[in-house]
Amino acid sequence: MNPNYNKRIKEDAYLPGEKEALDGLFKFEKDTVRNALEKKFPGSTRDFWMEGSPMNWKSIVPVIIDDSDKSEVIDILSKAFQVSKSSIELSGADYQKIKKDTTSISSNYTPYSTERRLLFTVDWKDTKNEDLLRYKNFIQ
Repeated sequence: MNPNYNKRIKEDAYLPGEKEALDGLFKFEKDTVRNALEKKFPGSTRDFWMEGSPMNWKSIVPVIIDDSDKSEVIDILSKAFQVSKSSIELSGADYQKIKKDTTSISSNYTPYSTERRLLFTVDWKDTKNEDLLRYKNFIQ
């Protein structure tokens, strides 16, 4: 068998530009947004996962913060997504079961706590962020 066969299959699995677009979206969600929030509010993105569908250029960003900090989060998200503040709204709150930061007592037990998260809806159809634009252009 050709030694480059597996490598070629992995490369052929994507359309031209698809891998770069998806990598940019994942980098943005997992690194850019999370790091921006963690820098100002340490612990605010534990078990972080952005929700919503990028197909409609909207994302729901869950943040563990006090209600009094919501305007600062809107500022942070506006800079990260590179959109106007009017494109971001507080859409509600929920409670999520989140792993505690402590180490587990035994190998079979993982401690959890229930945390209140504020949910921010970001409409990023007019974004100027390079990673999001790459994804948006590929989808269109």
